[in-house]
Amino acid sequence: MSGTVALPNDGDGVVVFRGLGNLVGGSNPSAANLISGNGSHDVRIGGSASGTAVRRNLIGTDVTGTAAIPNELDGVEVSSGGNTVGGFGGDGNLISGNAGDGVEVFFGGAVAIIGNRIGTDVSGAAPLANGTMGVRFRSAGSGSQVRSNTIAFNDEAGVHVDLFAGTGFDIRGNSIHSNGGLGIDLGGAPFGDGVTPNDPGDGDTGPNNLQNIPVLIDALAGSLLVHASLNSVPTPTSASSSS
Repeated sequence: MSGTVALPNDGDGVVVFRGLGNLVGGSNPSAANLISGNGSHDVRIGGSASGTAVRRNLIGTDVTGTAAIPNELDGVEVSSGGNTVGGFGGDGNLISGNAGDGVEVFFGGAVAIIGNRIGTDVSGAAPLANGTMGVRFRSAGSGSQVRSNTIAFNDEAGVHVDLFAGTGFDIRGNSIHSNGGLGIDLGGAPFGDGVTPNDPGDGDTGPNNLQNIPVLIDALAGSLLVHASLNSVPTPTSASSSS
């Protein structure tokens, strides 16, 4: 088997719906899987599964990580809380080339999405787009983390937190760029609704309480001095919509 053409399962590639502490892939590079070209999701986690970690796999690509072997739906779908897609220290996955979202969290509690390349090739620099969002929280995932990922070149938003997903999403330390929609899109269901206008005092509700975005006042050429303002409530920590 060359790892360059699809030999698909009719449904999902990997399904984890029971147990604690399951592992798909691993921190040792030799444990990595190639999971691509399936008739549904490549990896699906739900049911009573908790503590599952998906690490260092190629999901939706060929064995070189430079060409797509798309599945029919999302690269990874998670519908139960307490699970992790990726990890720090090189434990992230390449999740690219899929027909749907790179990662979709659909119902369930908090999930950690850390250190992945989503929508790029293995280098992290060239496009290998997922067909919709890079990461989508669909009526789920309150309190989730999206940290230290490269999320780029996807056909729609980089990260979408829909209208019914809740609050407490920790979206930080990522490189999010060159997507077909906003980098971070808060609101709309099931698709994003574009930039959410700032409101005085930031008193609205919704995903991450529709955190206002900073307003750039000026930036001085040849220096690192940037002036900006943020009209919000005291000590907010939520990510805002961005372009």
